[in-house]
Amino acid sequence: MKAPRFLLIGLGVLCGVAARADINVIKKDSTKAVAKNLRRQGDNIIVTMELPPEKPGDPVKTGDIGIPISQIEKIEFPEPGVLKTAPDLIVQGKAEDALAQVDQAAKYYEGFRDAPGSWWRQLTLLKMNTLIILGREKDADALADTMSNLATEPESQRAAKVLLAAAATRRGDAQKAADALDSVLKDSKETDVLASAAIYKGQSYLALKDWENALLSFLQIPVLYPEAKELAPASMLGVGRAHFGLEDFPTAKNTFKELMKTFKGTPEATAAKAELELIAKREKALSEPGAAKKDAPPANEPK
Repeated sequence: MKAPRFLLIGLGVLCGVAARADINVIKKDSTKAVAKNLRRQGDNIIVTMELPPEKPGDPVKTGDIGIPISQIEKIEFPEPGVLKTAPDLIVQGKAEDALAQVDQAAKYYEGFRDAPGSWWRQLTLLKMNTLIILGREKDADALADTMSNLATEPESQRAAKVLLAAAATRRGDAQKAADALDSVLKDSKETDVLASAAIYKGQSYLALKDWENALLSFLQIPVLYPEAKELAPASMLGVGRAHFGLEDFPTAKNTFKELMKTFKGTPEATAAKAELELIAKREKALSEPGAAKKDAPPANEPK
């Protein structure tokens, strides 16, 4: 018998957040605290740890100590499992389940967003991308604004900039978005930030009808960032749309059909079906006697 869906989500969240071993807190003076639990209190990280016994034979006790974030070199958080399970769910057409897991993990790490070693940026960026995949752009934009206001670490600021640029494209400021994403692609060193920037830069080029640069941007995902699996459907959709814009109909159709086969159940597969219908209409119009070949109509707005 299959487990209930809510139970599976709960177990996924448990694996992503709560199932943690002891966490090492490395201070700048090279001393180490082994934490059983952590929580945030103002500018301090409160570490729950085993205390040395007052005398031999005394039972082991735990207690709390506060360590200012300014004194911490790194907190060795284990990588949240949801960073691997959520992309798998997304490409299986289960983005809602992925969002539930990522949301819980991101909330936990929000309290440690400026702590060295935190996974807040990766989780929040994945959450924003998942919201966009689900068509919840307003929620993603609001989260990008929040991240932009809260972020102190440079890569977190760049991640917010990526999503704000995506919003700019949707508002009609595609060139401004492309320019902003250029700076992120130049400065960032993190794969998740770079991959997201490539996807949204491709979408900005689609809006500008710059089909060749759009194609180059979308192809960065399979070529340079294959580990960004959650963006693979959006990449393939963008590749198909760019080929459609270039009036390479056979390649566009093959790309959309492969997307529908490989990532069936995803929002991108649904969009690919609509694109195939547009291509059929375009081909019919061009086949009519006396039809003049005109610029291809713009592809559907990217999600």
